Amino acid sequence: MATIDIDAAASPFALPQTWDQIQIAGQVWPPRDSGYTSARIKIAGAKRAYKWDVKDGLGLQGALETYRGQTPPAFTVTFFIWTDALYAAWLSFQPLLQYNGVKFQPKPVSIYHPQLANLGIYQVITEDIGEVEMVDEASRMFAVTVTLREFFNPLPVSATTPDATSNGDPANPAEDPRIVRATQELALVNTQLQQTGLLGTNPQSITPPPPPFHP
Repeated sequence: MATIDIDAAASPFALPQTWDQIQIAGQVWPPRDSGYTSARIKIAGAKRAYKWDVKDGLGLQGALETYRGQTPPAFTVTFFIWTDALYAAWLSFQPLLQYNGVKFQPKPVSIYHPQLANLGIYQVITEDIGEVEMVDEASRMFAVTVTLREFFNPLPVSATTPDATSNGDPANPAEDPRIVRATQELALVNTQLQQTGLLGTNPQSITPPPPPFHP
Protein backbone atom coordinates (compact mmCIF):
# COMPACT_ATOMS: atom_id res chain seq x y z
CA MET A 1 0.00 0.00 0.00
CA ALA A 2 1.35 3.40 -0.96
CA THR A 3 2.22 5.81 1.83
CA ILE A 4 0.44 9.17 1.78
CA ASP A 5 2.77 12.07 2.51
CA ILE A 6 1.07 15.04 4.19
CA ASP A 7 2.47 18.32 2.89
CA ALA A 8 3.45 20.11 6.08
CA ALA A 9 4.87 23.00 4.07
CA ALA A 10 1.39 23.95 2.78
CA SER A 11 0.04 24.78 6.22
CA PRO A 12 -3.26 26.70 6.16
CA PHE A 13 -1.76 28.97 8.81
CA ALA A 14 1.64 29.60 7.26
CA LEU A 15 0.35 29.77 3.67
CA PRO A 16 -3.40 30.49 3.82
CA GLN A 17 -3.42 31.65 0.19
CA THR A 18 -2.64 28.12 -1.01
CA TRP A 19 -5.89 26.96 0.60
CA ASP A 20 -7.85 29.67 -1.27
CA GLN A 21 -6.70 28.43 -4.68
CA ILE A 22 -7.24 25.20 -6.56
CA GLN A 23 -5.50 23.96 -9.70
CA ILE A 24 -7.43 21.83 -12.19
CA ALA A 25 -6.00 20.59 -15.49
CA GLY A 26 -3.06 22.94 -15.01
CA GLN A 27 -5.28 26.02 -14.62
CA VAL A 28 -5.50 27.94 -11.34
CA TRP A 29 -8.78 29.11 -9.86
CA PRO A 30 -9.22 32.01 -9.54
CA PRO A 31 -7.49 32.89 -12.85
CA ARG A 32 -4.87 35.61 -12.65
CA ASP A 33 -6.72 37.78 -15.17
CA SER A 34 -9.77 37.90 -12.90
CA GLY A 35 -7.97 40.35 -10.65
CA TYR A 36 -8.00 37.94 -7.69
CA THR A 37 -5.13 35.96 -6.23
CA SER A 38 -7.41 34.02 -3.89
CA ALA A 39 -11.08 33.16 -3.78
CA ARG A 40 -13.51 31.33 -1.58
CA ILE A 41 -13.80 27.61 -2.32
CA LYS A 42 -15.08 24.70 -0.24
CA ILE A 43 -14.08 21.03 -0.51
CA ALA A 44 -16.42 18.59 1.21
CA GLY A 45 -16.53 14.81 1.52
CA ALA A 46 -13.00 14.09 0.35
CA LYS A 47 -11.51 11.07 2.11
CA ARG A 48 -9.22 8.09 1.68
CA ALA A 49 -11.47 5.03 1.78
CA TYR A 50 -10.62 1.34 2.00
CA LYS A 51 -12.69 -1.71 1.12
CA TRP A 52 -13.05 -4.53 3.64
CA ASP A 53 -14.99 -7.74 3.14
CA VAL A 54 -16.37 -8.56 6.58
CA LYS A 55 -17.93 -11.95 7.23
CA ASP A 56 -19.61 -12.03 10.64
CA GLY A 57 -19.63 -15.12 12.81
CA LEU A 58 -22.85 -17.09 13.33
CA GLY A 59 -24.19 -15.22 16.35
CA LEU A 60 -20.75 -15.16 17.96
CA GLN A 61 -18.05 -12.59 18.45
CA GLY A 62 -15.38 -12.18 15.79
CA ALA A 63 -15.37 -11.88 12.04
CA LEU A 64 -13.33 -12.73 8.98
CA GLU A 65 -11.98 -9.41 7.67
CA THR A 66 -10.38 -9.39 4.23
CA TYR A 67 -8.78 -6.27 2.74
CA ARG A 68 -10.03 -5.59 -0.79
CA GLY A 69 -8.09 -2.43 -1.69
CA GLN A 70 -9.03 1.21 -2.01
CA THR A 71 -12.33 2.64 -3.22
CA PRO A 72 -12.78 6.15 -4.71
CA PRO A 73 -15.65 7.99 -2.97
CA ALA A 74 -17.14 11.10 -4.55
CA PHE A 75 -16.59 14.56 -3.07
CA THR A 76 -17.63 18.09 -3.93
CA VAL A 77 -15.84 21.34 -4.70
CA THR A 78 -17.88 24.53 -4.41
CA PHE A 79 -16.73 27.65 -6.24
CA PHE A 80 -18.12 30.94 -4.88
CA ILE A 81 -18.76 33.85 -7.25
CA TRP A 82 -19.56 37.39 -6.11
CA THR A 83 -18.30 39.69 -8.89
CA ASP A 84 -18.79 39.97 -12.61
CA ALA A 85 -15.08 39.26 -13.14
CA LEU A 86 -15.34 35.96 -11.25
CA TYR A 87 -18.49 35.02 -13.17
CA ALA A 88 -16.73 35.61 -16.50
CA ALA A 89 -13.74 33.63 -15.21
CA TRP A 90 -16.01 30.70 -14.31
CA LEU A 91 -17.46 30.58 -17.83
CA SER A 92 -13.93 29.94 -19.10
CA PHE A 93 -12.97 27.60 -16.26
CA GLN A 94 -16.00 25.28 -16.34
CA PRO A 95 -15.10 23.59 -19.68
CA LEU A 96 -12.04 22.07 -17.98
CA LEU A 97 -14.47 19.80 -16.11
CA GLN A 98 -16.89 19.07 -18.93
CA TYR A 99 -16.95 16.05 -21.24
CA ASN A 100 -17.96 15.50 -24.81
CA GLY A 101 -17.93 11.76 -25.37
CA VAL A 102 -18.91 12.19 -29.02
CA LYS A 103 -15.70 13.99 -29.93
CA PHE A 104 -13.21 12.17 -27.70
CA GLN A 105 -12.87 9.65 -24.90
CA PRO A 106 -13.31 11.43 -21.53
CA LYS A 107 -10.11 11.52 -19.53
CA PRO A 108 -9.27 12.36 -15.93
CA VAL A 109 -7.85 15.76 -15.09
CA SER A 110 -5.10 16.68 -12.68
CA ILE A 111 -6.04 18.51 -9.50
CA TYR A 112 -4.08 20.12 -6.70
CA HIS A 113 -5.20 21.56 -3.40
CA PRO A 114 -3.44 20.98 -0.07
CA GLN A 115 -6.61 19.47 1.39
CA LEU A 116 -6.67 16.86 -1.39
CA ALA A 117 -2.90 16.40 -1.56
CA ASN A 118 -2.91 15.37 2.10
CA LEU A 119 -5.13 12.45 1.03
CA GLY A 120 -3.04 11.59 -2.02
CA ILE A 121 -5.73 12.72 -4.48
CA TYR A 122 -4.19 14.18 -7.65
CA GLN A 123 -6.44 12.98 -10.50
CA VAL A 124 -10.22 13.20 -10.72
CA ILE A 125 -13.16 12.56 -13.01
CA THR A 126 -16.32 14.68 -13.07
CA GLU A 127 -19.65 13.23 -12.01
CA ASP A 128 -21.76 16.36 -12.34
CA ILE A 129 -21.61 20.15 -12.52
CA GLY A 130 -24.29 22.10 -10.69
CA GLU A 131 -25.98 25.30 -11.71
CA VAL A 132 -24.86 28.80 -10.83
CA GLU A 133 -27.15 29.36 -7.85
CA MET A 134 -27.57 32.16 -5.35
CA VAL A 135 -26.48 31.14 -1.86
CA ASP A 136 -26.72 34.52 -0.11
CA GLU A 137 -29.21 37.01 -1.48
CA ALA A 138 -28.14 39.85 0.83
CA SER A 139 -24.54 39.83 -0.42
CA ARG A 140 -25.36 38.62 -3.96
CA MET A 141 -23.19 35.57 -3.41
CA PHE A 142 -23.47 32.80 -6.01
CA ALA A 143 -21.89 29.36 -6.09
CA VAL A 144 -21.34 26.35 -8.35
CA THR A 145 -20.91 22.89 -6.82
CA VAL A 146 -19.02 20.25 -8.81
CA THR A 147 -19.02 16.57 -7.84
CA LEU A 148 -15.72 14.82 -8.49
CA ARG A 149 -14.34 11.35 -7.91
CA GLU A 150 -10.73 10.28 -7.60
CA PHE A 151 -9.52 8.53 -10.75
CA PHE A 152 -8.04 5.08 -10.36
CA ASN A 153 -6.00 3.51 -13.14
CA PRO A 154 -7.84 0.62 -14.86
CA LEU A 155 -7.32 -2.81 -13.36
CA PRO A 156 -4.97 -5.07 -15.36
CA VAL A 157 -6.75 -7.60 -17.55
CA SER A 158 -5.76 -11.20 -16.90
CA ALA A 159 -4.65 -13.24 -19.90
CA THR A 160 -6.23 -16.42 -18.49
CA THR A 161 -9.46 -17.90 -19.75
CA PRO A 162 -12.77 -16.91 -18.09
CA ASP A 163 -13.14 -20.39 -16.54
CA ALA A 164 -9.66 -20.28 -15.03
CA THR A 165 -10.26 -16.75 -13.75
CA SER A 166 -13.57 -17.51 -12.07
CA ASN A 167 -13.09 -21.08 -10.92
CA GLY A 168 -9.34 -21.50 -10.54
CA ASP A 169 -7.61 -24.57 -11.93
CA PRO A 170 -10.34 -27.18 -12.69
CA ALA A 171 -7.76 -29.93 -12.22
CA ASN A 172 -6.90 -28.69 -8.71
CA PRO A 173 -9.95 -27.98 -6.53
CA ALA A 174 -7.69 -26.55 -3.82
CA GLU A 175 -7.14 -23.51 -6.07
CA ASP A 176 -10.87 -22.89 -6.54
CA PRO A 177 -11.42 -19.49 -4.82
CA ARG A 178 -14.92 -20.52 -3.78
CA ILE A 179 -13.61 -23.59 -1.99
CA VAL A 180 -10.79 -21.59 -0.41
CA ARG A 181 -13.22 -18.99 0.95
CA ALA A 182 -15.67 -21.63 2.22
CA THR A 183 -12.80 -23.43 3.97
CA GLN A 184 -11.68 -20.17 5.63
CA GLU A 185 -15.19 -19.37 6.82
CA LEU A 186 -15.69 -22.89 8.18
CA ALA A 187 -12.40 -22.67 10.06
CA LEU A 188 -13.48 -19.33 11.58
CA VAL A 189 -16.81 -20.74 12.76
CA ASN A 190 -15.10 -23.82 14.25
CA THR A 191 -12.62 -21.59 16.09
CA GLN A 192 -15.42 -19.46 17.52
CA LEU A 193 -17.34 -22.54 18.64
CA GLN A 194 -14.22 -23.93 20.30
CA GLN A 195 -13.68 -20.64 22.16
CA THR A 196 -17.21 -20.75 23.56
CA GLY A 197 -16.89 -24.42 24.55
CA LEU A 198 -19.63 -25.48 22.16
CA LEU A 199 -17.24 -27.50 20.04
CA GLY A 200 -14.29 -29.70 20.95
CA THR A 201 -11.10 -29.96 19.00
CA ASN A 202 -12.75 -32.64 16.88
CA PRO A 203 -16.00 -31.58 15.17
CA GLN A 204 -17.17 -35.20 15.31
CA SER A 205 -17.15 -35.07 19.13
CA ILE A 206 -20.40 -33.08 19.33
CA THR A 207 -22.90 -34.94 21.51
CA PRO A 208 -26.21 -35.33 19.68
CA PRO A 209 -29.20 -33.74 21.46
CA PRO A 210 -31.67 -36.02 23.27
CA PRO A 211 -34.86 -36.98 21.46
CA PRO A 212 -37.91 -34.73 22.01
CA PHE A 213 -39.81 -35.38 25.27
CA HIS A 214 -43.14 -37.17 24.87
CA PRO A 215 -45.48 -37.55 27.85
